[in-house]
Amino acid sequence: MANDMRIDLNFVDHPKVKRLIRKAGYEAFYGLLRIFSVAGKMYTKGIFKGCTVDDIEDFADWHGTPGLLVEIMIEVGLMVHGEDGYAIHDWDQHQPWIYYSDVRSEQAKKAIETRWRREKNSQIDTSNTVSIRSEYGENTNSNTPLPSPSPSPSPSPSPSPSPSQNIQEKIPYAVIIEYLNEKAGTKYKVIQSVKNQINARFSEGFTVEDFKAVIDKKVADWKDTEWEKYLRPSTLFIPSKFDAYLNENISIKKHSGSKEAYRVDMSGYETL
Repeated sequence: MANDMRIDLNFVDHPKVKRLIRKAGYEAFYGLLRIFSVAGKMYTKGIFKGCTVDDIEDFADWHGTPGLLVEIMIEVGLMVHGEDGYAIHDWDQHQPWIYYSDVRSEQAKKAIETRWRREKNSQIDTSNTVSIRSEYGENTNSNTPLPSPSPSPSPSPSPSPSPSQNIQEKIPYAVIIEYLNEKAGTKYKVIQSVKNQINARFSEGFTVEDFKAVIDKKVADWKDTEWEKYLRPSTLFIPSKFDAYLNENISIKKHSGSKEAYRVDMSGYETL
């Protein structure tokens, strides 16, 4: 909970405040400050949930006509009434110090916990050092051989990158996709799903030249035909077809594109 309330230097000259004083007197201005104070202590979000008009005017120590103060505060725009009840208008902007006090409190708690853990770890290290010094000190003036200090555990070596990580780092994804775009006239990008397919084929032993060969063959096979829409990574690099595409004997020659002029097994493509 915040212990203070911060008022803008121009607050007393704000048009809403002036209208409040004009319509309800200076007692209303005093009441407004009391309402702000109660909100800072009990309703930090500026919402008087469950409070009635009488409750709010009690907070203000209002002695005028019952209901008038709240009515005028709503009229001039200092207060609103919504589903959650009465609330101070723009409270988070006018009193951010109070509004976000719970956030600061949580951040402070985490900072204290972090500092406590560091101090605790530091104390453990210090106590171990004192214990070793004490043990050595007792044997300094005697003929008893000094005990060997317990070996400090060697730091675990950083794990070496796995072979698959090394392979992924060396795969020229951009080279393959740029080659496809150049040959097929497409504009595919190197997104993660494309990387996954290319990486899977590399892990099976295929090379960049194999990818280029597949692209060349299928561009020659499908370009300017009804199958041209399948000149895409998800079709060309599919695991069940890639090896077959690579080993196809296709002459680099365009055809009419009709099913009669060229037969191709397209089973399964529509579900890709």
